[in-house]
Amino acid sequence: MSLGDPESTNENDYFGSIGKEKEKAPGPEKRNPDELQVFSRELNPMLNPDSTAPEPVPAPREAQYGAPGHKWRMMKLRRTYEIAEQSGVPVEQVALERYGSMDAFDEARRERQFLEDAETPAGDTSKASAPPPRSGNASVFRRPAPSPMERPSPSVASAKAPAQDSVRIPSVLPRAAAPSNDQPSPSLTDLNKLEAKALRAEMANRPDAPALRAELDKAKAAASSQSTQGTVEALPVLDGYGRMYDLGTSTAAELEEQASTKKRAKDAEEPTDESLAELVRQERLSAGRMDQKNGDAALAQQIATDHGFEDDLEYMDDEAQRFARKKMRDDAMKRQFAIQDFARTKKALDECNFCWQDEGRMPPRANIVSTGTLVYLALPDREPLVDGHCWIVPMQHHVSSLDVDEDGWTEIRNFMKCLIRMAASRNQSMVFFETVLSLRQQKHTYIEAVPIPNDAFAELPAYFKTSLSEVESEWSDHKQIIYFSEERPFQRSMVSKLPYFMIQWDYKGQRGYGHIIESRDDEHGYRQAGPNNDDEAVYGDGDHLGGSGFPKYFAQEIIGSLLDLEPYKWRRPRHVQGMAQHLARFRASWAPFDWTNLVAEGS
Repeated sequence: MSLGDPESTNENDYFGSIGKEKEKAPGPEKRNPDELQVFSRELNPMLNPDSTAPEPVPAPREAQYGAPGHKWRMMKLRRTYEIAEQSGVPVEQVALERYGSMDAFDEARRERQFLEDAETPAGDTSKASAPPPRSGNASVFRRPAPSPMERPSPSVASAKAPAQDSVRIPSVLPRAAAPSNDQPSPSLTDLNKLEAKALRAEMANRPDAPALRAELDKAKAAASSQSTQGTVEALPVLDGYGRMYDLGTSTAAELEEQASTKKRAKDAEEPTDESLAELVRQERLSAGRMDQKNGDAALAQQIATDHGFEDDLEYMDDEAQRFARKKMRDDAMKRQFAIQDFARTKKALDECNFCWQDEGRMPPRANIVSTGTLVYLALPDREPLVDGHCWIVPMQHHVSSLDVDEDGWTEIRNFMKCLIRMAASRNQSMVFFETVLSLRQQKHTYIEAVPIPNDAFAELPAYFKTSLSEVESEWSDHKQIIYFSEERPFQRSMVSKLPYFMIQWDYKGQRGYGHIIESRDDEHGYRQAGPNNDDEAVYGDGDHLGGSGFPKYFAQEIIGSLLDLEPYKWRRPRHVQGMAQHLARFRASWAPFDWTNLVAEGS
């Protein structure tokens, strides 16, 4: 092979390239970090002039009222009004925080109005005749706290949820023109006073008579319009004794079904038997009238009020329908009874002179001499029967002293022992008596203590024994006299569910008499309209004035007659002039025997 051969030349080039470094291709220049860097995808034309203009954003579509999600939007609107009401700030301020702008808030309100119009029948034009409300007035939509028995069941269909909201949301156009509630409606007493004032002006031909008559007509119109509006009542759960009310268990859907005639007719039928669950329910929900809650007591009451009763099974079988227990027909009657009983209890507590008011910040309006932890000693608010006459009052509102717990009775016995010692230092004996005339009025009970000279005290038991045997009808349903003994003292001989009178002359309740107070209207009770407007026997509880029943001053009359006192002392006792001086004298004589001072010194 010669040097000029092409094959030899290529071979030399190949071997000549072995062992030399390969040259790299020149890379891009390194960027200066201080200079502004603009990427090729930058859309801002101020930074990248080569960028193309963005596509135009389509215009927002009109809001479709009632579209999916409207329930959440209405819930947000309702919550806005709730927050404004609870915090006491204008609703516009809360709307700006939750919606971001008033336009969005107004849009939600317009959707609410659209939904309301969709639910209203076409012929109903009552909404369009009233001026728009003030959106900032949240007090118009105030609601009470929800009751446990009124919460809707989760299984109930929510097709009418916007119409059944617990908080009413104002609409752009309200439903009807409601009268202004800036001023409260006049009461019946105010109307009577205003009418009497107008009549006197008309009879005297005074120039202001027409103005008074116009004011009276305006007040009557306001009262009548207020009476036609619905009222909201608090539905209690417990009664004054701490027992649960039977309020019923019907849901909203069941109540709507009961509106039909067939359903009501079916519910009106008397049940022939009761299940075990129903019996357990009646036992737990024991609050209310005895004839509605206790079947045995109701049967005994029916028998007691039957003058022609015969102790014969055939007679009882023939009269079984009449002796049958009359039940409350529906939940509405049960709730109405609970509301009325709660109102009676609230009135008794608000008007009680022996209870602490305003959550313990205001002391009782009684002439307190000495106070313990649960019981205090007080003087009568009127002229006492004799010098040393006082009251032993429990601090808690009890209708009967038998409802006081054992700690309270320990303090009651301490006061009794000290009063007996104080009377013995004056050659006197102390008598304690309690009169519970009515359980329905729920008055605060107290035990009266009256000192009596020893010579007259020897005749006192015989006087009371004779008077108790003659005080009411001889055909009474209970024993005329209940004797207290060591085996059966006062607390074991009497019950707190019936009105009673008791008198004792020792602190243990082992020496004395008791008497069950029956109806003061007739001999065996009275009758009132039942749930179906039929006469229904109701056992008397001493709440009926008139007749020859048990007098409220029974013990005072016997003691006053024994001591030859004037009848006004117990019939119409006078007001005491200088109660402060009278209270100071009693405290001075009571101080050496006051057991509360020893407790205070020991602590």
